[in-house]
Amino acid sequence: YVPGAPSGQESLPASMAVIREAANHRTVIVFDQFEQIFAWSDSARREEVLLALRQADGERLQFVLVVRDEFWSAISQWMRELDTPLRDGRNAMALERFSRRHAAEILRTWTRSLGNWTNSDDVAKFDFSKEFVEQALDLVIDDDRVVPVRLALLASILGQHDWTLDRLKRIALQGSLSGFYLDTVLGELAPAARRRYSRPAKEILRSLTPVTGRIRGASRSVDELRAVSEPISDSAFADLLDLLDRQLHLVTPVEGESSDGLSGKIDSSSSFYQLPHDFLVPEIRTWLAKSDRRTWRGRASADLRTACDRWKADPRQENLAGPVDCVRFGLVAKPSCVDEREFVRVSARRQLFRSAIAAATAAVLIVVFQ
Repeated sequence: YVPGAPSGQESLPASMAVIREAANHRTVIVFDQFEQIFAWSDSARREEVLLALRQADGERLQFVLVVRDEFWSAISQWMRELDTPLRDGRNAMALERFSRRHAAEILRTWTRSLGNWTNSDDVAKFDFSKEFVEQALDLVIDDDRVVPVRLALLASILGQHDWTLDRLKRIALQGSLSGFYLDTVLGELAPAARRRYSRPAKEILRSLTPVTGRIRGASRSVDELRAVSEPISDSAFADLLDLLDRQLHLVTPVEGESSDGLSGKIDSSSSFYQLPHDFLVPEIRTWLAKSDRRTWRGRASADLRTACDRWKADPRQENLAGPVDCVRFGLVAKPSCVDEREFVRVSARRQLFRSAIAAATAAVLIVVFQ
């Protein structure tokens, strides 16, 4: 909803033109997550937004575009098409992480706002104390700075009720804010309708999370994500990708790489996805490890990945699985990728060969000493 916009079926550019011509004051419209436009396969929709942006005159109508830094080249091209090239400090600036003091002020503002509309029966569900603010900051702080999206995540978890110290302590018991969130949307605390997506969702997140480090890994194509999420139907995979992207914001479309290594715009036939924030990398990795260890199958899958990675790094026979692990990995873990299936196949072949030699040796000894 934009104040002053026509309520009919006018196009977006026409609506913006009406606002500009009719306004007797300055109207500022913010496009958050503007990078999503580069994932649209419909070029007509992108052109419509471009024409709408041309309605800005800098006085009565202005636009603020919030774009992630990895889309700098794409947004730079857009601004050149608008005949308004990006100039740092004039019409473009980087948004830095919040200081603890600034984040604390945001939290206090939120709690005051909540208190203003809360009725008397709900007042007990809100804690406006300094202790609440400090403990909330401890959940979102990283290297004495706060990533703004962490505050948004905290607000999403707390919702419109139960902004209390007890609630914060329950979240802290899960180890991290993101870990608690992941458990509630995809893990053991998730609704039953979402738990059926738990395993393929974990495999998609695992494929996007680097084994070490705190920086997001390489992007993955839709085909690669489809492969690691098997076995699910095409329609279920589409629903899962929509859940992770549009609903939970745990993955995000990014600019892909063309065959010559140049950055290219996303289209529906060659979409690429990546984790949306670096801060999620270690937290998703920790959550996946904890989640894996909760079940027999999860423990077997975790051991399989460790053994497979060790064998890939040093493909000696000593690094192949033993007879018991061959059974665990093949029947319990159920390898989900090509490397794991190859590891189990080679390990099983070696164990079969050794068993055949042992059986033949035993037969010879029985005959000799009969």
